[in-house]
Amino acid sequence: MLHIVTGDRDSGKSRFLMEHHESHPQGDGIIALKVFVEEKIVGYDAYFIGQNKRVPLMRYHDALPDDFPRGEKIGSFYYDAKTFMMMNAYLINLIQKKTSPLYVDEIGRLEFKGHGLDRVMKYGFHPDEDVYLVIRDEFVREAISHYRLRPEEIIDVGAKRYV
Repeated sequence: MLHIVTGDRDSGKSRFLMEHHESHPQGDGIIALKVFVEEKIVGYDAYFIGQNKRVPLMRYHDALPDDFPRGEKIGSFYYDAKTFMMMNAYLINLIQKKTSPLYVDEIGRLEFKGHGLDRVMKYGFHPDEDVYLVIRDEFVREAISHYRLRPEEIIDVGAKRYV
């Protein structure tokens, strides 16, 4: 069953996934975690749940470490295309193994342009497995249409703050 987790920016979508995973530890997937420097958000890491590993994913243009790639950009962020390749491979492997619940964080503009986790979205999910897919509220309709999704449930964390 597909569960779309939605809400506005900073509404607690990723926190919801982390809390759900804590109560369903047999699941796996990837969650986008904020990166802070001196209490200021500077970007996001991809957290590979089953490996308990964080990998740099996106950084604000004004907070780039020297070793972060500067080629790919969306909005105010530079993103690491190699990290997205790793994420796609990891998630597709979990789909093939019928991992449930599966956590995918997050789908948006980048995917609609054929980047980011677009490969995972086009691969598809098993209808018998629980998938928790994060999509910011402004992109839910477009994602459902673009990827022909059939969510069983839409969880709006904006109604209950998880921050």
